[in-house]
Amino acid sequence: MEPMPSYTPWQSWSPAKPAWLPWPRWDYCPLPNQQSPKAKQYSNKKTTLRLSKPQGYWCSWYALGEKITAEKILEQTKLCQKFKLPVDTIIIDDGWTKWGDWQAANHDKFPGGITALAREIKKLRFQPGLWLAPFLASPDSALLQQHPEFFVRDQNNRLVNGFRSFPPLDHLFYRKYLLDFGQKRVKEYIFKSLDQIIEKWGIKVLKLDFLYAPYFNSHLQTAETASRQVKQLLRYLRRQHPEVFVIACGCPFADTQGLVDAIRISKDSTAPPPTFNWLRKYFYHQRVRLLAQKAALPNLWRGAHPDPDVKMLEFDNYLTRQIFSQLDDSYLRGYGDDLRRLKVVYNSD
Repeated sequence: MEPMPSYTPWQSWSPAKPAWLPWPRWDYCPLPNQQSPKAKQYSNKKTTLRLSKPQGYWCSWYALGEKITAEKILEQTKLCQKFKLPVDTIIIDDGWTKWGDWQAANHDKFPGGITALAREIKKLRFQPGLWLAPFLASPDSALLQQHPEFFVRDQNNRLVNGFRSFPPLDHLFYRKYLLDFGQKRVKEYIFKSLDQIIEKWGIKVLKLDFLYAPYFNSHLQTAETASRQVKQLLRYLRRQHPEVFVIACGCPFADTQGLVDAIRISKDSTAPPPTFNWLRKYFYHQRVRLLAQKAALPNLWRGAHPDPDVKMLEFDNYLTRQIFSQLDDSYLRGYGDDLRRLKVVYNSD
């Protein structure tokens, strides 16, 4: 048996090479035994691509951040049509509800719910897609208020933050609490949420984010235990909703083999608004360089279309265009610009 490499990128956002300081924490597996010989053999199994990938997608996160509404999404969809952007899918990203409250959209932002918006998107001949982070919930979510027993707690009975980045920030700012997927009622809630999104709201493209979260359950002893929880979720979707195109994001590569249709292979292309535009441009150039490094490691995502995240036409330069042009046809093609800002959106030449 060939020797195991000293470092293999763990999840979607992990660097191609180990950093001298292992931060942000979500880039590195916190539990032992993730890179076992058994896992290595599994990653080498041949798997086939199951569903045809979208022609391309536009994602709301980089154009609008959390400040999305049904009206804004439809405006951008019509601009995709007007400018003939090479996309057939519109992904409604974070901001449509509070994390954890996946069974109802924010009524003020989406007065007709996701169902009405999805119907309007389809009328424009696009496929609606929806983002969610199934293992996490916001501190002010209705789910946490109504079912505090659904959540993982540490030895001091404190809620566990599954959104792990930099140690000071984990406790001071961006907290998302981890659902205990080992509980039957929690599984039922998450599965019911997915069923509703697909069957009642008419969503056939799902972007599932922060799928690494169970690995930060302080009660789990090994990576294999956390891995089983991630795979159980993905297997449910594959078994119950085989027609749905699933994009995994923030997900350990070893957990997706044969269970998803696409997986993000690098970090977010840039920061969302209201981050300063000059800083967003800097992030974009840096992260497309990381994408080039990750694209050289294709064995990580066998059996799934690699998702390099979005191109930002507003920030493109010669180098970023060259890197994206070298990606083969198996890659997803995404766009993230606020199309109101662009005069010339797409040039097929």
